[in-house]
Amino acid sequence: VFSSQLDRIFMSRFLSIQNFGLYVMTMQFGLALLQLQYPMVKAILPHIANIGDTTKLGLYKTIAFFCVLMPSCILFFWAKDILWLWSHNIEVVEYGVIIVKILSVAVLINFFYNFIHVKLIVENRGGVIFISQLLIIIINSIFLIFFSPRIHEVAGALSWMINFSIVLLCGLFFLH
Repeated sequence: VFSSQLDRIFMSRFLSIQNFGLYVMTMQFGLALLQLQYPMVKAILPHIANIGDTTKLGLYKTIAFFCVLMPSCILFFWAKDILWLWSHNIEVVEYGVIIVKILSVAVLINFFYNFIHVKLIVENRGGVIFISQLLIIIINSIFLIFFSPRIHEVAGALSWMINFSIVLLCGLFFLH
């Protein structure tokens, strides 16, 4: 949980109160697609990860296409229009477009990690997940220390992409 708060800890130091509020609002909006992934992960992926049971793999791919891939792509390509429909506030739109685009890519990275995450849990390999969380804290802290003063909220959004990339790479590295 701490690793998912790092961006806000650093952003609160480098952004004005108004920009911090805009950052948190657009960041939460961009990460809302994660809420579409979690029910699928809990309901379907354990069946797939459990010793070769692929009977639900086709269903998962179909659901994933419509609930993760399509919304992420739509959000990426039409972030400005969607932010306008959501907020009706030009300041939110101008501020949040790049954040939402970066986060839509981060959500896709996380989607691919979900397969690995469930397999690691089924194999009782929580240590890999713990190591990846430690790496996230270390690497993202260093990244945010150096880049938050320079690229501000973009650094915060990129930190989410780094988070999900680290867990994906750790999972791939330690996967049997």
